[in-house]
Amino acid sequence: VLEAAPDNVEALAALGGFHARAGRLQQARDSLARIERVSPGHPDVPVLRREIEVGTRYGALLAQARKLVHEDRPAEGAAKYRELFGDAGPPGDLALEYYQTVGGTPGGWEQARDGLRRVVRRAPGEPRFRFALGKLLTYREETRREGIELLSALARDPTVGKEASASWRQALLWLPATEADVPLLRAYARAHPGDSEIARRIDRSRKSGSLREAFAALDRGDLRAAEERFRALGDDPEARRGLALIAERRALHTRKAGFAALERGDLRGAEELFQAAGDDPDARLGLALVATRRGVAALQEENFSRARELLERARRLAPQRRDVWEQPLQSAAFWGLLQEARAARDAGRDDEAEAKLLESLGRAPARDRWHADLALADLYSSRKQGQKAEGHYRDVLASVPDQPDALRALATILVQDGRYEEAAPVNDRLLRVDAQKAFRPGWLRAEILRAGSARNRESGNLAHAREQLVAARREDPSNVWVLHDLANVLLESGSPVEAQPVAAELLRLAPSLPEALVVDARLRAALGDASGALSVLSSLPPPRDPSVLALRRRLEVQVEIPRLIEAARRGERTAVAQRLAALERAVAQEPELAAHVAVAWSKLGDNQRALALMRSAMAKAPGATRGAQLELASTLLEAGDDEAVGRIVAGLERDRSLTAAERRSLAEVRVVHAVRVADRNREAGNDRAAAQALEAVERSSPGDARVVAARARLLERSDPARAHALFRAVLAAMPGDMEALRGTVDTALAVGNLDEARQVAADVERRHPGDPRAHLLAARIAVRQGDDASAMRTLQAALRLVGPVPLSRPVRGADARAGSATAPVSAGEPRLAAGAAGAQDAMRADIEREIDRIRDRHRSGVAAAGEARLRDGEPGLSALTELRQSLGFEMPIAYRGRAALRVTEVELDAGVPASSAAPRFGTASTARSDQQAIGTELLLTYEERHIAAFAGTTPLGFRLLSWVGGIRARDSFGPFVVGAELSRRSVRESLLSYAGATDPATRRTWGGVLMDGGRLDLSLATGPLTWYGYGELHRLIGYQVADNVRVAGGGGVDLELYKGAFGSLFAGPTLALAGYDRNLRFFTLGHGGYFSPQRFVHAGFAAKWWGGERFRWELVAEPGYDAFNEAAAPAFPLSSDQRGVGRYPGQSSGGPSFNGHGLIGWRVTNAFEAGFSVSAQRAPEFQELSGSIVLRFGGAAR
Repeated sequence: VLEAAPDNVEALAALGGFHARAGRLQQARDSLARIERVSPGHPDVPVLRREIEVGTRYGALLAQARKLVHEDRPAEGAAKYRELFGDAGPPGDLALEYYQTVGGTPGGWEQARDGLRRVVRRAPGEPRFRFALGKLLTYREETRREGIELLSALARDPTVGKEASASWRQALLWLPATEADVPLLRAYARAHPGDSEIARRIDRSRKSGSLREAFAALDRGDLRAAEERFRALGDDPEARRGLALIAERRALHTRKAGFAALERGDLRGAEELFQAAGDDPDARLGLALVATRRGVAALQEENFSRARELLERARRLAPQRRDVWEQPLQSAAFWGLLQEARAARDAGRDDEAEAKLLESLGRAPARDRWHADLALADLYSSRKQGQKAEGHYRDVLASVPDQPDALRALATILVQDGRYEEAAPVNDRLLRVDAQKAFRPGWLRAEILRAGSARNRESGNLAHAREQLVAARREDPSNVWVLHDLANVLLESGSPVEAQPVAAELLRLAPSLPEALVVDARLRAALGDASGALSVLSSLPPPRDPSVLALRRRLEVQVEIPRLIEAARRGERTAVAQRLAALERAVAQEPELAAHVAVAWSKLGDNQRALALMRSAMAKAPGATRGAQLELASTLLEAGDDEAVGRIVAGLERDRSLTAAERRSLAEVRVVHAVRVADRNREAGNDRAAAQALEAVERSSPGDARVVAARARLLERSDPARAHALFRAVLAAMPGDMEALRGTVDTALAVGNLDEARQVAADVERRHPGDPRAHLLAARIAVRQGDDASAMRTLQAALRLVGPVPLSRPVRGADARAGSATAPVSAGEPRLAAGAAGAQDAMRADIEREIDRIRDRHRSGVAAAGEARLRDGEPGLSALTELRQSLGFEMPIAYRGRAALRVTEVELDAGVPASSAAPRFGTASTARSDQQAIGTELLLTYEERHIAAFAGTTPLGFRLLSWVGGIRARDSFGPFVVGAELSRRSVRESLLSYAGATDPATRRTWGGVLMDGGRLDLSLATGPLTWYGYGELHRLIGYQVADNVRVAGGGGVDLELYKGAFGSLFAGPTLALAGYDRNLRFFTLGHGGYFSPQRFVHAGFAAKWWGGERFRWELVAEPGYDAFNEAAAPAFPLSSDQRGVGRYPGQSSGGPSFNGHGLIGWRVTNAFEAGFSVSAQRAPEFQELSGSIVLRFGGAAR
């Protein structure tokens, strides 16, 4: 070809490719160059370049691609071909195999089609290329007819004719049967007349229009038209299929109509339709559903035999569909048995009924089984077989928890068995379900609680018995026996006041009930109304109850004895003694009443005769006199005869025949005796003896509020936190007890819980507005808040309220029901022998003592103090020795605040600057002079509850004079405390900053720095933690000193570690931040001589311990770490002429720090106090030590 046409591009490309694959790259490149010269844009140019690029590797890569295709991995083979050919595509000799491979891969059909079209265009006379393209086109519906045209033309080609014919036929078979494609089929049939498949396809295609019309009619539901068209098509398979579909559609329609009729309840119509639908499963299912519906209707009509017959038919029609008939069939059998059992029972055949019911249990549906259980339980209940009946009733309730008949029957069985606790919850459920069938609301629970209280009374647990009866009363307020028992328990418990409303309600409901009137008599006796009690008993028929007879006789004696004692108080002592002696003779043979006479002698003050008579009575009838012995012990206790009380108590403790009530009364006397002894020892300062007195009763009566209160009073000074908890426990048991309220307030104040103290005191004042103790508590709160004016007014009101009280009160006797007088002793208010008069005197003394304390705080006074401060530093510059001697005069203002005038002599000495330091002082000359200052400071202060203010001058005599002053406000809001201050103060860090200095060369004065600004403090107390923080903003000014601005802030946390007799101990982290606008720490003209870093950070951990009253102390230690940064500063910040002096360099530094403070104070007398304090500070930039001594004459205690 090249000899004939040297520039034939295809030939050049083929030749170049052969050279490249054989490794003759130069010849290949020559061919490429000729092609680019002849036709630079020819598509074979990039193909040849690729062949040159691959070179001899071409053959190996081609073999790999062909191998993958041969292994039926066309996708991988196509990928390998692409790797070989790159973007240039295949060369002409490989194009066919490449596109045939790509065409069979996912997404490669379009690429193969386009590629083969290009190949055919370049070689239109090559049949292989046209065959490959035609075959590829038949793979897609949209190009299949184009492919058929190509293949039909190639079928006559001798080279590819056979393959083309086969592909042509296959493509025709892929065509859908349509009339439009009949010519294509006939073209093939003319060439191959014996192909029966193609003949059938031609016939089907001719009929396709009619088939489409028939199926279209079928799709739109026109079954008649569809049937006509399908039958016209003869024995065509598709026509037969269409006719089968029509038959199925008609049957389906019939079935649907049957189910629709079933849905709307037309059972007869549904049955007819299902029968017409033929014998198929769905029709049989429909008939089964009809039979089931009829069977369920029969069930509802309780025609159980008919229901069973219909449901059996449903089972035969649809044996596999158990969900349709099984459950109602089971129900029909079950209810049939129940009906038969009911008939047998009505006929009196209980055994037959039981057998039927037991059989029904075995065949019952789960949801209906309870009906059989209920019927069986009713049968057993009627036969008095309660245990069996109960079991079945419980089975019913397990299935139907709110079945009212079962609930009522079970509750009745349980009540009849006396099992009230079990009956109560059953009856509660019945009340919610059907109240008409339940027992009366609350009655059952009340009776349960009443029975339990009776058991507790027998065992001596009156507290629990009382709780149960109170609960029973809530359940059934009109139950007279609950009220009767509750009133008696309250009397036995020594709570006649609480028994009063109960007894009143009992009398209202049952005014003529003898037992109610006896309760009334016992109540009157317990309240000290022996006369009224005797009157009530006299109105009753002659009693037969021995306890009531004994009560009446005792009352007769008790009515007379108080009259005699009252007459003795009026001065008729001789006549009374004679009558009492006569009464003693009259009851000589009645030891119990003789014991009461002995008590009367004790109340008249003749304890020896009382004890002798009591011993005589005890010898005759120890058991009969036990109650009187207890009363005598109480009387002697009032008289303060602890020894005699101890002997009586010891004797009674050895008596093992004491009744439960007497043991309770004995325990009562023991408690009161122990509390009295403990209180007397505590008041005498013998805390150990007081604790020993309480130990025994704490073991025997650990929860007794009076014992707890006595222990709380004992701990009040040494452990206020524990005492506070005990007082709170007493208040929980006795909410109105004044002494417990007093202790709660005082201990709350002692532990710093001001809010609780204020709340309790307000509650006391609201409950007891006329009680001086309530005013005393309110005054103590006011004192703690710093409001002495309000405290003084409240105390004076309390002093006016202190008045006479009854001489004595009855004490608790042995048995309230037996008529012995009782006198409950308050948990926090032990009575001394002097009675209420002594309590009145003690109250007056407490009030006057508080008034004296306030007056002490508001006395005028004089204070003298001396202080020394040594600050380490460079002599003449930052070093400082300060001595202060002051004399102050203090004056109170209307109990609201205090004003004071203090005159202080101040001496400052910084020393003489060293010669090396002279250039850093003043104008930086070499002259030096001693840096000293002496002056007198005047300061006027005023301080009250929320406000503190001061005003004065810097020391008179200093080089620079100015006024200072400030005001500070502080208040608390619940746990929050807020303080704010505005002030002007001197900066006392150096002599220059405090007093000012004079330059020895020019005699110019500068310094005297003042700090103007404010501070805000916030703190929050949360239990043992106190969170606090502060912020400050100040402007610093001085004479001939550059102005400066200071911002500071910080905070910390105090954790209370201990609070008790040894003071209070706190610890916690601290943080302080500060920053100044300018660095003015130096001593040349214009500087202030005070530490003024641009950034300062201090972090520490503070421990604080303070405490004491007359001798007090305070220790604070705070180790930490300081870090600061100072900017460079000019030598003369107010002048542009720096006189040849260089700038002070900046610096950053840090290191450990320590702040410590100690104070000891001793109040020698109320009018004289001495104190000493010492402080130490150590930081990377300075060290300072100071100490002071203070003597105060008169004035407020500090």
